[in-house]
Amino acid sequence: MTVQGTIAVAALAVLVALLAAVPWFVSDYGLGFMVNLMCYLVLTIAWVLFSGTTRYVSLATAAFFGIGAYTVAMLVKELPIYACFGIALVVGTLVAVPADYKSRVIDLGRGPVTASTIPWGDVATAFHST
Repeated sequence: MTVQGTIAVAALAVLVALLAAVPWFVSDYGLGFMVNLMCYLVLTIAWVLFSGTTRYVSLATAAFFGIGAYTVAMLVKELPIYACFGIALVVGTLVAVPADYKSRVIDLGRGPVTASTIPWGDVATAFHST
């Protein structure tokens, strides 16, 4: 590893240690702000990893983020927070797998790309009929 690589790893370790210590040094508002900031940071990184390299717009990241957030928000008053996170993971997976069932390879001018479809009409009909 080069000197620059060693410095980068050390800086990352210091940053992770500082972020891990944040809950003991900030108010409840500051902690809520940091949690929201980290959620949006993860969402942004996920968006950039897909859309930044492929230049395709995908709203799946935002949709599954919203499903997980909604699941946690609905269950947090009834269950421990970590149980809510686990249930949100399961719910997100149960929604993502059938949504990706209908996929096909299409060519948009830059080579073949796998595209997934979600039948939003069926989702809206099921929502309004239940």
